[in-house]
Amino acid sequence: MKRILLPTLLTAGLLLTACDGILDSIYDEADDEEALNLSTNGYGFTAYDSDTGRGTAYINTTDYYTWTYLDFHSLTTDTLIIDLSLDDPLADEPTGWDLALHRWDVRTLGGAGMETAYTSLDDLLANGKLPDGDFVEDVWYDSVSVDMTDMMSGNIGYLACYVNRELGKWMDVSTATMPPTYTPSNKVYIARFSDGTLCAHILSNYMNASGTKCYLTIDFIYPLNLGSEE
Repeated sequence: MKRILLPTLLTAGLLLTACDGILDSIYDEADDEEALNLSTNGYGFTAYDSDTGRGTAYINTTDYYTWTYLDFHSLTTDTLIIDLSLDDPLADEPTGWDLALHRWDVRTLGGAGMETAYTSLDDLLANGKLPDGDFVEDVWYDSVSVDMTDMMSGNIGYLACYVNRELGKWMDVSTATMPPTYTPSNKVYIARFSDGTLCAHILSNYMNASGTKCYLTIDFIYPLNLGSEE
């Protein structure tokens, strides 16, 4: 069994304003060798077992202005800082990614997603077949919250883009009370990428050690090889 520690390409965009108004830096200045050492910074795809396809990604989505892009094919990540002054704030986003994350929002690159009834990857594998259900494609959504600087006055800057509402079910955020309440679904999701390959993943944690939200631990299986339900 080969267990691999993998490099991350997360950029300085992750060092901006943290979730719930807390400033939380990821890592201090480091030389290039140290920045690529996961045992030092611990972000991105942190581990992968090539025999089983099982791995873990640890992603900081605290910054409202940042999209983080996960490429499961190459096990790398990248980021884009959103500039709402541009006609197309996503024009400079990277290519070749599979899932993009913004806070709790999820996008695919020409793919689709399915929520399953399973609450563990082991149970999904034990079933041995792809669960019943439909894969849901991304839809246009004009209310991705980005600029929260004047939130207390009721003014929020929004980004309009495609999002996958099915994969986004992994976290329910209720603003009925303040502060908001966060309720993870604790379910396994299956993403079908544009090349037809499948990735099963579950949000196993959404906070860091100090309790700051929007630090996502994602356990996954890629590629996922299951037969179809008869």
